[in-house]
Amino acid sequence: MNLARFSIRRPVTVCMGILVLLVLGGVSLSRLPIDLLPEMNMPVAVAMASYSGAGPEEVEKLVTQPLEAVLSTVSNVKNVQSVSSPGSSMVVVEFNWGTDMNFATLDMREKIDMVSAALPSGVKRPSVYKFDPSIMPVMSIGISAEGRDMATLKGLLEDKVVNRLERLDGVAYAVLTGGPVREIRVFVDQSRLSGYGVTLNQLIQLLQGENLNLPGGVIKDGGREYVVRTTGEFRSLDEIRNLSFLTSAGTAIRVSDVATVEEVEDQSGAYSLLNGQPSLSISIQKETGANTVQVATRVRKEMEQITRNMLDINYDYIF
Repeated sequence: MNLARFSIRRPVTVCMGILVLLVLGGVSLSRLPIDLLPEMNMPVAVAMASYSGAGPEEVEKLVTQPLEAVLSTVSNVKNVQSVSSPGSSMVVVEFNWGTDMNFATLDMREKIDMVSAALPSGVKRPSVYKFDPSIMPVMSIGISAEGRDMATLKGLLEDKVVNRLERLDGVAYAVLTGGPVREIRVFVDQSRLSGYGVTLNQLIQLLQGENLNLPGGVIKDGGREYVVRTTGEFRSLDEIRNLSFLTSAGTAIRVSDVATVEEVEDQSGAYSLLNGQPSLSISIQKETGANTVQVATRVRKEMEQITRNMLDINYDYIF
């Protein structure tokens, strides 16, 4: 039957059909997921290794070149590039299109294990990452506060903000970066240490061996079992200062006799400013398959609720 003739004879039916299509199209359009990038399987992987205290030339010779040599033997490799910088090495491996990246990265890890023993002792075990646009943060929030130091602000965000953002539907995790990190530093007087006949390695081993919590087994008493733990971690600076040990001559001395123990804030070489003020940042990583727009909307609403009771907190969306 001719469509035009049917439409003339059945105008109500045709109108109802068109109306149904319009309603379904409107509902589908409103629920259509929107994302920044399509799902892509890029044939690129990166091997990264850190070598603290080493210069670019040492990193290239001792770390980068062995990694390049062994990663070049992986199947379906198209190109290998590397960047050696102070304290770190990065080797970028490009594969042919169609390569199964799960097996390719597994093969890379196996090859790296073959040369790990030949790398310098100060090199941490190299890590392998696939290049995946979906693992990039979908949001970055800059946060500052008036009248609060960065250490206090960092503790507040860790306790009150990050946990609430991570509980949102579609959020995989929220990473807080920036700000100082409190650490204990032991400044050793080398001349006094040598005068007592103690080496620096002996002092390091002493501190490492005393700062441990160890399991002590299980004690059964009737129908109950008690887990025994040996707690030895330092709880204060005075415990470190008053830690005593014997020298090669049999003399008992304390750590405070050969070193100064202080709690300091480790200021990193990178600084973040928000509208001219020192700030911290929170990066939001979405779950696999979650919609970027919906996740961003939930984060914005949650941030509005969180900051209602924190009037001194200023924040802005970097991207």
